[in-house]
Amino acid sequence: MQRVHCDKNFLPGLNEGTNVEVAGFLITGVPSAHNTVKKNEQGECKIMGYLILFGSYSVYHLRDISLFDGLTEILNSY
Repeated sequence: MQRVHCDKNFLPGLNEGTNVEVAGFLITGVPSAHNTVKKNEQGECKIMGYLILFGSYSVYHLRDISLFDGLTEILNSY
């Protein structure tokens, strides 16, 4: 957090299916993949995308990912 000069607790880390609400925006962690979804020893996704819901709108920030089995189902659930 030194690069952005903010407290390390400013934004919580998100993992698959976890979310946080900030100023009326609901941000949900969605797994992302370059070829396959990769997780660390704790089962946390190494690459994340984010679904942001606000009012009647939703935005999916997908980063530089590849489509993977199950992504459509995850996004359709929202």
